Amino acid sequence: MNSNSTNENKLWESNILYSLRAMADFAKQKEIWLGKSSEYASSYVEDISTLFDSFCFDDFVTDLNWAETDLSKNLQKKLIEVRDMLVNYHEKETDEEILEDSQWKYICERISDAVDFWDTESKHLNK
Repeated sequence: MNSNSTNENKLWESNILYSLRAMADFAKQKEIWLGKSSEYASSYVEDISTLFDSFCFDDFVTDLNWAETDLSKNLQKKLIEVRDMLVNYHEKETDEEILEDSQWKYICERISDAVDFWDTESKHLNK
């Protein structure tokens, strides 16, 4: 693998992790989605669009050559699980309804677990 594709994969990884980290922080999500943040504005639709359309999350979990990265198959499995939950989530009418939905809270917990796993894995690799 050449250094260009390595750098592109690292940027791709970084973008995906950034987006997932934001979705895993339920308190911050609530603040931002409900317009209570003085710094940021977003919504469920924007966050999902960023992850899937801007950062190509589906391609990341299915098309990335995982053998050529420092990322494990276990992480890939966790991210596929998260992807499937997000794809199958039945969006509510408003962000407030989504934030009150127990299924959405569960998905956020799984995203948080995947982010924590990724962080732990990265720490071991950087030793």
